[in-house]
Amino acid sequence: MSLWNSTFKSTGKPMQRKAPMRQATPMTRSPMKRSGRRKHKIDGHHDRKLLDACRGEPCYLCVPGVCPCIPEDPSVVDCHGNWADTGKGMGLKAADRFSVPGCAPCHHWLDFGTTATRDEKRAVFFDALGRWEPVRAAKISKRTAA
Repeated sequence: MSLWNSTFKSTGKPMQRKAPMRQATPMTRSPMKRSGRRKHKIDGHHDRKLLDACRGEPCYLCVPGVCPCIPEDPSVVDCHGNWADTGKGMGLKAADRFSVPGCAPCHHWLDFGTTATRDEKRAVFFDALGRWEPVRAAKISKRTAA
């Protein structure tokens, strides 16, 4: 018994395109061509120096009952604010100047946690940002001076 599927039925002739391919015009570009770096939606919204400053820092969010407070925690990443006044919008991440170093549990609490209200999360985030901004400024100025 052989398996047969009409989709793969061989007609004995090579396949032919029914509609002609459109010729590329100067206004269109090849769908495979990509630029080296992705362009951001808002100019000045992202700054690599601000994100790099978070590397090797302790968690600044330090959410009570959530943060493990591990020195030199490898899970610390830059955590962005989730509010419109920090530049967050539909399809947009907040501006990088509104980012603080936070460990994975604190970052998850900030983005997805249900144990706190938005106002409580906002208070924790902006307290951390107030403590982080002078440290970040000193760290960036030290790097640029060197």
